[in-house]
Amino acid sequence: MAAIDPSQFKALHKYFPALTLTQLATAYMYSTGIPVGTIAQLRGVSEDTVKDSLKAACNRMQLTSISAMGTAIQLKLNLELLIAIDSIHLN
Repeated sequence: MAAIDPSQFKALHKYFPALTLTQLATAYMYSTGIPVGTIAQLRGVSEDTVKDSLKAACNRMQLTSISAMGTAIQLKLNLELLIAIDSIHLN
């Protein structure tokens, strides 16, 4: 059994609707700096499967590098967090 199940990332899916949950989980973990080998262990899959998932996510986000994809994910989530915090302070 995998330590990380892609379904645990459902709450983030609304921010990345072009990605499957598996792609999102993999891309998010990668964007936080977790190495491919560790992601593979956490997901219970091979490193090649992780790499394929990262490439597919990158393509779906219309980006040309996995590094740019990781940055885009972190920026989007940080912006959404700031917007949420701002809306709390406005109420």
